[in-house]
Amino acid sequence: MPIYEFDCRACNQPFELMISFSRLGDAKCPKCGSANVHRLISTFAARTSKGSSTGGGCAGCASHNCSACTR
Repeated sequence: MPIYEFDCRACNQPFELMISFSRLGDAKCPKCGSANVHRLISTFAARTSKGSSTGGGCAGCASHNCSACTR
């Protein structure tokens, strides 16, 4: 099930919600309970493994964008 990002128009609280696409109309703000929410456009993120049990990247860089990390 995907995670969607929302912004509450009642209290201006941004939040994420794991909800099916068919139930997007049921989304409510966890802070104030308002159903007056706006779904935000967000980028796709996928969990990848580069052979490391720590979740990717190499020990030689902080940015995880070096040539060893992007192979």
